[in-house]
Amino acid sequence: MYYVGVESDANVEGDDMRSIDFPAGKYIVVEGTAKTAPELFANLEGAAFFEILPNNTEYMYVGGPNAILKTAESATEVKGQAWIPVVAK
Repeated sequence: MYYVGVESDANVEGDDMRSIDFPAGKYIVVEGTAKTAPELFANLEGAAFFEILPNNTEYMYVGGPNAILKTAESATEVKGQAWIPVVAK
């Protein structure tokens, strides 16, 4: 399931909205670029869960919430980051 969100201190109002808190802690941050946002999201998710986490000896995934965000966008490129919460093994 995917959500579109914004950072806010406002109270959530309405049945079609949900507040998700991201706890303080350690996160693996993966950066990347792609031609489209869907391609960027797939690349970042793939890198985090199929390359970085399986080969990491210090940290393990704790089950979310995860965040994938766009940090810049132009007519030809989208840049972004994946934030994946982890704990020490």
